[in-house]
Order: sequence, then C-alpha cells, then structure tokens
Amino acid sequence: MYLEGLGFHSIARLLNVSHVTAMNWVKKYGSELKKIRNFKPVQIMELDELHTYVVSKKLQMDMDCC
Repeated sequence: MYLEGLGFHSIARLLNVSHVTAMNWVKKYGSELKKIRNFKPVQIMELDELHTYVVSKKLQMDMDCC
C-alpha cells in the first residue's frame, strides 16, 4: 500500500491499526528489500502520465511568460 502511494494514516485506517504500527511495518519490510534487490540494468522504464502532464503545463507557462 505504501509503494502504491498511500500514507501511514491511510494504511492504518484501512487495516484498523495505529499509524505508528503502519510506519513500523513499512520500515521493517523496507529494510528487508535490500535482500531481494535486482541489480540488473533496467531495459524498459514506465513513467506515470502525471509527470508528462506537469511538465507540459510547466512548458506552457514558460512560453506564456516570454
């Protein structure tokens, strides 16, 4: 849930636990990810469309100012 963008409070509310418990789980399992990390070079990367939207808006704003 954390990797999908939910915050500690949201995770806690969904799982009916305290936000401190959710934070501790994220810390615990996050430190264990080093064990299963893939060190192979990345061939294909997927970007979120929001990045493209924000960048395009920024470029439009910059053009309006000129």
